Amino acid sequence: MRTQNRTNRSNTRDTLKALNQLYENDEETNNVGFIELTEANLNRVVNGHDKMDYVILSASRQNLYKTPSGNIYSVPSGEMKHNNNDKELKPGSKEHTDANNVRTKELLSFLRSNHYAYVPVYGGYKEEGQEKASIEKSFIVLPYDWSSGKYLDFNTFAKTLLKESWGKYQQDAILIKYPDRKPDYYDCKTGKPQGLELTSVVLNDLTKEYFTALKKWGDISNKDSGSFTQGEPQRFTFEAFYMNDYPNTMNEHRIRRNKGELVRFKNYPK
Repeated sequence: MRTQNRTNRSNTRDTLKALNQLYENDEETNNVGFIELTEANLNRVVNGHDKMDYVILSASRQNLYKTPSGNIYSVPSGEMKHNNNDKELKPGSKEHTDANNVRTKELLSFLRSNHYAYVPVYGGYKEEGQEKASIEKSFIVLPYDWSSGKYLDFNTFAKTLLKESWGKYQQDAILIKYPDRKPDYYDCKTGKPQGLELTSVVLNDLTKEYFTALKKWGDISNKDSGSFTQGEPQRFTFEAFYMNDYPNTMNEHRIRRNKGELVRFKNYPK
């Protein structure tokens, strides 16, 4: 037990170090800091919205390619690169990380332009044989217009995010909790549910499960099974999960809230 606890603490430190290094010069997370993604922390942030339905999505892809002219693109799982001369970016490399950061910023800009309230979440993982932790960033998005304070029609909201996830980011699926339905993965191209029995319906657990599924989809070589969660991915382990820290001042709270982030003070009731 003690050995396991020391391993967990080491994994957490590795992920937090990688997270701080990745975002040390990023204006979005400058001086924000990070806290572990726990049920208590997440519930405090979404308090007042916790009975709502939601979408969990990401712009990151494992299979990214670079053309001789320097353009970077991705393809859906199971599809080939556009040209034999195109270079595959190695996951975990600086080039791969930088490309996904650009995609993530574009997705964040899209969420803000539509005034969707969101919670940024981060997963730290290690490939087999990899010494340093890599970071995946996703968003929990709520059908709430932060500028007007009004709730949105969920069907229109979900359809918009499915279309954007497929058309721009070639994501295979996103996790959606529709009203009066259990959470499920939905095919971004067809909008159809996968009909999976998820191990939990708790938002915190589902967020972590989505990170793992997202990583698997990027490693699948074919989808003959008809399920995005089938296939033999590269061996990897998720080390720790984080979210943005609570604001320390009223000014920080205002700035982050006015950009669309769902944010609370630490002493806000759970």
